Amino acid sequence: MTPPESTAEVSVIGLGRVGLPLALSLADRGLRVIGIDNDPAGWPPCARGACRSLRPAPRSNFERVTESERLSLSERVADAAQATQIVITLGPPRSPT
Repeated sequence: MTPPESTAEVSVIGLGRVGLPLALSLADRGLRVIGIDNDPAGWPPCARGACRSLRPAPRSNFERVTESERLSLSERVADAAQATQIVITLGPPRSPT
């Protein structure tokens, strides 16, 4: 999926345990969202509706919002600039080893 050309209202950078549910929630409420993650290995299963971190109900939300084209995915952070608002989600801090 490619991001829409300037019709996105929100970009969510980081599609982990916080970012993906946030992107789904925003898109499910009618906003056009670009979900961005620099690790494409993490989101292609989501593009097939098989996100391991999502329970069945959010998984069907994912299918609904991607079919409606309210959610698009990208691995390019520069695509975030297409939205009017940008949300950055961060993973938990790593403990020093």
